[in-house]
Amino acid sequence: MKAINYPVYNLKGEEVKKISLEPTVFAVSCHPHLTYQVTQTFLSNRRQVIAKTKTRGEVAKSGRKPWKQKGTGRARAGTFSSPIWRGGGTAFGPTNERNFKKRLPQKMKILATKAVLSDLVKEKKMVVVEKITISEPKTKKLIAILSRLPLKEKKITIVLESPETEIILSSRNIPNLNLKNAKNINFLDLATAGNLLIDEAAIAALTKRFHP
Repeated sequence: MKAINYPVYNLKGEEVKKISLEPTVFAVSCHPHLTYQVTQTFLSNRRQVIAKTKTRGEVAKSGRKPWKQKGTGRARAGTFSSPIWRGGGTAFGPTNERNFKKRLPQKMKILATKAVLSDLVKEKKMVVVEKITISEPKTKKLIAILSRLPLKEKKITIVLESPETEIILSSRNIPNLNLKNAKNINFLDLATAGNLLIDEAAIAALTKRFHP
């Protein structure tokens, strides 16, 4: 496979050179069902077990018998906590013991991640810059840089090898902007990235991480 020549911009939004992208990382395709499987795995592993109802043994009710077994003409009743009574326990309700965790082979996750990166390159949604630096932590300075770059999507994900403190602080108040580290960015981060703004050092880090 041939290396991909991709434009590199400076912080003024000017194209200054071309970078050679590793095709085994940035020109990969996979079956759509694989990306579906990986997406479901990530979402399931994120899921928290919140829904919980009390059973008849957990509700705070008296243990005495509501009325005697015979002679009243009413239906038999053993406890106030019966599920058929108002305020009683819930029969077959959700419990907090459910486990939504899923596992997938690491190779499948890596392949899907490389496929998402490749789609971003193919659709020109990845913008490569030489280096992102700001002299002081000012949100308006970062916004000015972003406005000069060819970023078309409303959502932007910045990927850096090691984000500086000034960048971290400057990006906090910008809506629809995520800042990620190239060393631990995952499939779901890339799949929901919008526009991917990445510097050359982060490209090298991703290539080293995913190159076979």
